Amino acid sequence: MKRLISLIFSICAAVLVFAANDDIPEKVIKSFNKKFATAKKAVWVVKNGAYHVRFKMSKQEMRAAYGELGNNIYSGAKLKPDMMPSGVKKSVLKDFDPDEYKVKEVWKITDAARKTFYEIIIQSDFEKLKLTYSREGALTQKEEMLEEENNEEEVITTPKKEKSSERVKKKKNKAVEEEETEESAEETVQSVEEENGETVEEETVQSAEEETEQPTEEPEQPAGEPEQPSGEETDQSSDDYI
Repeated sequence: MKRLISLIFSICAAVLVFAANDDIPEKVIKSFNKKFATAKKAVWVVKNGAYHVRFKMSKQEMRAAYGELGNNIYSGAKLKPDMMPSGVKKSVLKDFDPDEYKVKEVWKITDAARKTFYEIIIQSDFEKLKLTYSREGALTQKEEMLEEENNEEEVITTPKKEKSSERVKKKKNKAVEEEETEESAEETVQSVEEENGETVEEETVQSAEEETEQPTEEPEQPAGEPEQPSGEETDQSSDDYI
């Protein structure tokens, strides 16, 4: 009964919210970037009022947690099972039957007080446990991982890379889009050129019509030259003389 109550309390107390970088306080981001400047593929979650992050640095999977004001709660690096300190390894094999329990994950954790301990996750056919050992190999905490926690662990991990088929498909779609863009640009240029050609032709025809309709003016007679009298005026002048 006590165990059931404990499990219910753990479920109610554990609150997990996935957060984008925009939802993380600036002080937390600043503190994280200062300590892990070369971190890649960071994935943040908010759990029990703290900001937890998993990331990769120098090809090693790591994790850390921060308070609201950017204070580091802990930081850790994932190790291979055979990299456990000898004292921790002996204690795990002694406390849990290796034929029944398999080591799934090993984390070397350093808290804010610079105290180092090891978090070991083991699993059998009927349960999954999170164990905490001191550097000397003393078991300091044992916690059963609930199904919800198992799912959370899977989601928090670094996202998998895209499959090669998906990358090829994206490249093909991008090439098609670029080709369609080029064709659209060519059609636009051709349309503009056709419109410009029609405009020039219309202006040429209109100019020719205006020149045809304009009347031809007679040239003016130069000044200083006497006007030639008409034939009737000449004959009259001759009669007067006679």
